[in-house]
Amino acid sequence: MYAAADVSLVGTFAKLADRTAVPGALPPRLNEDPSLYGHLTSGLDLTIGCEGYSDTRSLDSRFHSIFDYLCKTSQLSSSFKEVLVVYCSHFQCLRLDDREYPSQPFGHKFEQYLTLNDRGLPHDKYERLTNDGCSKAVFRTTFTSGNKAIKVFYAAEMDAIDEERNFVELKTTSMSHDRWVQIASLSNYLQSFFGKIPYIICGRKPSFGNNVIYQVDKIQTADIPNYSGVHWKKEVCFQQIFNVLNAVKSRLQQDNEAVVFNLTQGTIYLETERAENCTFTDQAFLNYLN
Repeated sequence: MYAAADVSLVGTFAKLADRTAVPGALPPRLNEDPSLYGHLTSGLDLTIGCEGYSDTRSLDSRFHSIFDYLCKTSQLSSSFKEVLVVYCSHFQCLRLDDREYPSQPFGHKFEQYLTLNDRGLPHDKYERLTNDGCSKAVFRTTFTSGNKAIKVFYAAEMDAIDEERNFVELKTTSMSHDRWVQIASLSNYLQSFFGKIPYIICGRKPSFGNNVIYQVDKIQTADIPNYSGVHWKKEVCFQQIFNVLNAVKSRLQQDNEAVVFNLTQGTIYLETERAENCTFTDQAFLNYLN
C-alpha cells in the first residue's frame, strides 16, 4: 500500500520587502476577464515594463517570513518549540553553493496581466514590474504509510485567488502539450496538489525566446495524472516523498547536522554533509525557541 497525503490549510500571509509577514493577507485577485483566456487576438507582451527588473529574493531570506508568521500567530498557551519540531523535522538547511537560476521577469509579468491591483482593477501593462513582496499560504500535510505518520509544516507562494477563494497557479510555457506532459506535468501537479490549488492558468508562448502569450488555458490539477502520456503515478510519488521525509527524520537528530540527497537513475542516495558547508535556520529564531 502506498503512502497517502492529506493537505490542510493553516493560514495565509503577505511577505513584505523587509521579509516580515502580515498574517491573514490574501493573494491578489485573479483577473477573470474572458478576453484574457483562450486564443488571444492581441498577445500579451511579457517584455513591457520589465526595464530595470531585478530579482530581490535570496536563498538566505526564504525562511524569514514564515518564521515571522509563526511568531505572530502562535498561541501563548501552546508549546511552540514542540509544534515546530514535530512539523518541520529539522529539514531546514541549504548548501552554501546552491544557486537558483537568475530569475526572469516574464513569468512575473504574466502574473501581473492575470491579476488585479489593490483597487480591484487590472494593472496597467506599462506598470513597473517588481517582486519585492509576495503572498504565501501555510499548510500542514500529513503523510501516512502503514502505521507511520509524518507531519510537515511549510509555506508556499500563491500567485492569485479567484472569486470562489480558490488559490490559482499562473505559469508560462513554450512547450507543446505533449512535451509539457513529458517534462513538466509531475512538478506542476505536485506543486499544485501540495498548495491546494485546483487549477493552473497556463500562458502558452509560440516558441522559446518568443515572450508573447497568444493562448491561455486552464488546467485542472486533478486531471493531470490521467493525461495520455503521463509516465508517473501520484501514489508512487507520495510514497517516495514519505521515504525521503522519514530518512530525514531518522538521520538528522541535531540542528547542526545535514544530509545531501542525490538522485541517480531514479534512486535517491543520502550523504552526510559538513555543517560548515550549510546555511542553517536563522539563529535569532532558534534562540526564540530556547
